[in-house]
Amino acid sequence: MNVLLLVDKKDRAHAVATLDQMGLNQIADWIKALPEHKWEQMFHSRWPTLAKKCGIIEDEQV
Repeated sequence: MNVLLLVDKKDRAHAVATLDQMGLNQIADWIKALPEHKWEQMFHSRWPTLAKKCGIIEDEQV
């Protein structure tokens, strides 16, 4: 039996896990410390390329 798991790539936990896998633990810790309502915007404004790699923003937004 095959199980398909759908992951919301705009999820904070997904972004943190991706950053941890890339060895960017300090940025992952920073993301975890940000307020829930601001983390996406702050991540995108500070590191747009990383936000793209984590699936937070689309190609046309970079």
